[in-house]
Amino acid sequence: MELTEIKNRIAEIGERLGEISREQAQSGAALARAQGYEWDKGIAVDPLTAWARRMRKLNTEVSELTGERMALKTLKRTLTPCECVCH
Repeated sequence: MELTEIKNRIAEIGERLGEISREQAQSGAALARAQGYEWDKGIAVDPLTAWARRMRKLNTEVSELTGERMALKTLKRTLTPCECVCH
C-alpha cells in the first residue's frame, strides 16, 4: 500500500467514525423521544431492542475501524516518502 493510499484510507476512516458518532447521538435522542413522557405508560421494548442491536453493530464497526486506523498509522510511520515529497 502506498503512502497516499494509506493517508486516504485514514481520512475515510475518520469520516466514517464521525458519521457513526453523530448517528449514535441522534438515535439516542430519538429513542428517548419515542419512549414518550407520560408517567403511566410503560416502556416500549421493541424500539429499545432494535436501538441496542444497532448500537452494538456500530460499536463493532468503530472497534474494527479504530484497529485498522492504528495499523495503518503504524505502517505509515515505517514507509519513507518519495524524494519529491508529493505524498
